[in-house]
Amino acid sequence: MEGEPFKLLIIVLLFAFTIGIGFTALDNARETSEKASCYKSVNSFLIKTQIVLSGAPGSRETVDFILDGDANLVLYNDNINGTLYGVVKASLGDGTHYLQVLPSPVGENGISQEYNRTFIAGEHSVRLTHKLDTSGADYLGVG
Repeated sequence: MEGEPFKLLIIVLLFAFTIGIGFTALDNARETSEKASCYKSVNSFLIKTQIVLSGAPGSRETVDFILDGDANLVLYNDNINGTLYGVVKASLGDGTHYLQVLPSPVGENGISQEYNRTFIAGEHSVRLTHKLDTSGADYLGVG
């Protein structure tokens, strides 16, 4: 009878420890899933971009992707060494970023250095089109 409270305390501590480890494992699994989703989305953009831009103007592809958790994907243009390129950047909830440069600038109705489009968590379907601007320069139309 004297050891009963001590045994009960040990059982409660072990139970709390087990619950804590379980929540930590679930949180790590969620973060891993979120990262994999972002990497997969960025890589899908890269592959579809290369397919579209290697074809003739007017070539089209649709890229479907899913972002999980607090992740978002940003598509924008950036001036790199005097040339305008499109950039795909995935931002995760933990502050991690995954960045890839596209072979040409992106836009909706022409090339603009100010182009910026953000996709938040969820399912997305985006149509990519190989287009030419008024000067004949290639760009990736996003619609």
